[in-house]
Amino acid sequence: MLDFRKSSKAREPYNRSLELQDEFESKVLDSFMCREHIFRKSLKEKNEQLSEVISKYKKVQLKLKLLQEQLNPGLIFSILQDIQMYTLKGEALEASDYIADLASLMRRVLRNSRQEKVSINDELELVQNYLQLEKRRGKYAFDFIIHVDPALDAHKVVIPPFLFQNLVKKAVVKSELGEKEEFKILIRSAKNDMFFHLLHLNGKGTSQHVVEEPKQGHYKEWQAICESFNELGGLDLSVKKMVSNPYLQHYTLQMRL
Repeated sequence: MLDFRKSSKAREPYNRSLELQDEFESKVLDSFMCREHIFRKSLKEKNEQLSEVISKYKKVQLKLKLLQEQLNPGLIFSILQDIQMYTLKGEALEASDYIADLASLMRRVLRNSRQEKVSINDELELVQNYLQLEKRRGKYAFDFIIHVDPALDAHKVVIPPFLFQNLVKKAVVKSELGEKEEFKILIRSAKNDMFFHLLHLNGKGTSQHVVEEPKQGHYKEWQAICESFNELGGLDLSVKKMVSNPYLQHYTLQMRL
């Protein structure tokens, strides 16, 4: 008759060996899973850091692009040529006023470029300075009016620098302006939104001086500016073409305050 107790005792070393093997495999698996978790976590952190660096790089690139557009070498060279012409003609007062306007524009551009936000008042001073220089150059003959809704505190409400100036500049450069044409810039607020209206009026109304209907490319440029600023500052900007006919072009920028 078999002694099962002796047989069981004989199997104990083998069973213990199996238990140790299972325990070892479990520890190895746990260690592997732990290392995998650490690796995945580290990879995720590295990807987040890389995304942050890429985002910062894109913002720096956008800022540089905006600054380069303000310090346009072609515009500055053209103004310096005009100043030289006034000097050679002996018109010292005109040359002095021209230099003062250019110096004021450069000072405002450099000052605003160091700021994340500027007041609407500061931005409009830059716009006015730019339009005065363009008008003095004589390439574009126009008048302009800037009006701010009294209900909007232009000294306290802030926006990204060069926002209005870029929109105005695109409109001026893309337009064939006549002597009696006019820009109207109207800024108003409604609830939690700020509206920037830019109207380009053709005062003559004759076939020789009719303003061509805005091309889609011009509208796309405005949209591209809004997209750049949205990406740069996490804003909620949108642009609309309100009116487009031979006598009036009306664009509106909406920004959530």
